Amino acid sequence: MLTNHPKASGRVHATGVNLLTTLIVLITIVSLAGQTRGAVLFAYETTLELDAGAGGRIHPTHVSSDPLSGEICVTDVRQSTLHVVGSRHVPLFRTGPFAGISWPASGCVDPDGTLVFTDAGSDRNFAIRRLDIFGEPAPFAPESPLEGWSPRLVTILAGGDYLSLDQANAVLARHDRTSGRLVWWLRVGDPAARDTQLDRPAEGPDGTIYVPGGDQRRVFVVTADGRPAGDFGEFGSAPGRMVLPVGVGFGPQSTILVLDRMRAKILVFGPDHRFQSEFGSLGARPGQFYHPAALASTPDGRLYVAQGFLGRVQVFRVFSSEDEDAEKSAGSAAAQGVARIALGGSAAGRAATRPDGFRADGSASGPQIAVVPAADRSPEPEAE
Repeated sequence: MLTNHPKASGRVHATGVNLLTTLIVLITIVSLAGQTRGAVLFAYETTLELDAGAGGRIHPTHVSSDPLSGEICVTDVRQSTLHVVGSRHVPLFRTGPFAGISWPASGCVDPDGTLVFTDAGSDRNFAIRRLDIFGEPAPFAPESPLEGWSPRLVTILAGGDYLSLDQANAVLARHDRTSGRLVWWLRVGDPAARDTQLDRPAEGPDGTIYVPGGDQRRVFVVTADGRPAGDFGEFGSAPGRMVLPVGVGFGPQSTILVLDRMRAKILVFGPDHRFQSEFGSLGARPGQFYHPAALASTPDGRLYVAQGFLGRVQVFRVFSSEDEDAEKSAGSAAAQGVARIALGGSAAGRAATRPDGFRADGSASGPQIAVVPAADRSPEPEAE
């Protein structure tokens, strides 16, 4: 039995504090070890070189990838142009005046090599349009799911069909690419919500469709046959939370990558929709984000992030920390005069992270990294 002796009480109190401190340290170590095992890593590769035309600048608002050819299509709203880039980042094609494009919102390349995009007419309503091999308008009249249908965003599904999103009516629709026949359509999100800024849908490797919820601060999940399958995400600026999700891509180990425009982050979720980690920081340096607008991923592990205000599309390698080949690749890049810089990160890393997202000691602030050429470190952008 303990007596109320001041010295004895102090020793017991000190012993209790030491045990509690030890326990906290052990829990932290186990937590961090679990976080880094099989973590998703990001390595900055390059920025796409796109023809800026006579205006000298581009404003990319949308980027998509062809899963078969690896070709990338960038929608440039400043020049009313679509840029097609090969899998090795070599420019292949750029639409000209004969395309008759007015106000493109999103563009893709379908399995036939046809350019498919959405464009606004004189009535300000959007429609799905196509170009032939000469880059000129080709007839296409998709079946309308409802009166006043105005599809602003389009993507190509693995089977070749077109998946579009009417943001004003929150209508997701799938069309046969050959006939334009309507396969199915669905209203997405809260039916009472208005001006929700739902963004470009993306198809996962298993056929599941993900729709960034914009102002609804979550991601909506839809089955391949057009049935709602729930949603995930919580509002907030803390790690793992969303303010304005605008894009979805896919990473190693069936992870789901969500681009948040306002937080300047890419959030990593597991196949169970549970948050794992996040990457990114606000800025104009390579590997950083400044009001990112769109995201696209490819099966070979690349990620493309369009940033309209900065006029660039950045390319990242996305890989698992358990992927030895990818880690060797990143290490080889570092050995060739490339700096490995930590960006953004976990809650544990945020405490020691400067406002610009970099740790003062240069060490990792979470399981994410960016490989940034030292010569490419540029100043902050001027306000537009």
